Amino acid sequence: MKVWFRRLLALWTTAFPGIQRLTLVLVVERTYGPQLLGQFSNDLGIAGLLGYFTAVGLCGLTLVQLPRAQGAEARGVLGRHAALQLLLLALAVPVIWGLARTGDTVVSGTGLLYFLAGWSLWQLMRHAMIAKSRYGVLSIIDACLFGIALIPLFGRWPNNLADLFLFQSLPYLLLLLPLGWLIVRSAPWRQPVRQWRSDGRRGVELGLANLFTGGVMMAVPPYAMNVGGTRYAALFGLLLTLLGVALLVPRAMALQMIPQLARHRDAVETLRAIVLKARRRLLMIAVCVLIVLSSAWFALQATLTHWAFTVPGATVIALLLITYLAISQLSIVSANVLQVFEDSFFIFSANGGYLATMAIAALALALSPWSGLAKLVGVLVAVNLCALIRMLAFDRRASRLLGVV
Repeated sequence: MKVWFRRLLALWTTAFPGIQRLTLVLVVERTYGPQLLGQFSNDLGIAGLLGYFTAVGLCGLTLVQLPRAQGAEARGVLGRHAALQLLLLALAVPVIWGLARTGDTVVSGTGLLYFLAGWSLWQLMRHAMIAKSRYGVLSIIDACLFGIALIPLFGRWPNNLADLFLFQSLPYLLLLLPLGWLIVRSAPWRQPVRQWRSDGRRGVELGLANLFTGGVMMAVPPYAMNVGGTRYAALFGLLLTLLGVALLVPRAMALQMIPQLARHRDAVETLRAIVLKARRRLLMIAVCVLIVLSSAWFALQATLTHWAFTVPGATVIALLLITYLAISQLSIVSANVLQVFEDSFFIFSANGGYLATMAIAALALALSPWSGLAKLVGVLVAVNLCALIRMLAFDRRASRLLGVV
């Protein structure tokens, strides 16, 4: 019973950020209306893009390096990563300032900076607790911080976007105090320069690698808008939102898996057994996702008269997106193995090649004389083929690292 409870707690903790973002968007929409929600979502999306550099890459390294460290060494790892994160946030300031001064790209530069800093700092602390399997403490802190951030919304006190972002970020910005204390105590400036350079490079590579894969799906709705019109853009937005919810559990399992793999990195036989078991489990999940989501689509199509089901080619588009989702799940374990061995350059190269190939395919299709639907289907077929090739490349590289081939 305790084992199952711990697993459910781990899944809940690692899936919480996705649930938190969805809840926050719904509350903002209900409290302030669509206009402020649109501004909030715009700046939130830009914060997500910048977060690949200020948080995602370094957090991936924290998940890998911290489980193998103890005591002073663990403080040194976390202190070094916290100092690097503050440096990256400082570099993000002129970027945000430039975006705020050029057109309408950013609605509130000050609010965006508040949110990016608070979110990035908290992600580092969250991943440190996940790395050390402190799921109970993390779930309590998560709930408290999120509850505090939501309190002002119910009173409609912030009446502009900058104040709204400030109140969302304030509980997380308080983490500057313990992080500052940690940096001073661990004295990361005494650590070798090569370690700083190595972690900085790998953090940026992992951030770019995640941006490349996430960037493909983020670019699909605008592409659909350009070649197919508003109905197809809305269809893709709806489908990607629903599929994003379906991804919460597999992503949580993947995040939970990395510290376990990192602890056994030097025990190759044990690592192979864990990887084999994880691959079998994710294969079952991918097949179930494919069957359940496809069945759900046909069931909804037969019972509902929503506009999304009447768009020409909607079923083909939905099935291709579901297939892409299943293929992506199959590459998670191998990608985690590469991350544990800190083979960030290969991940960066593979995802960069994936993005470049997709960009070329999308441009070629956009310039073709085909109909909008044919262009969209062609892009989705290319996405699935590129994802399959990337999965095979990850599997082969991971097998070499594990000494299987």
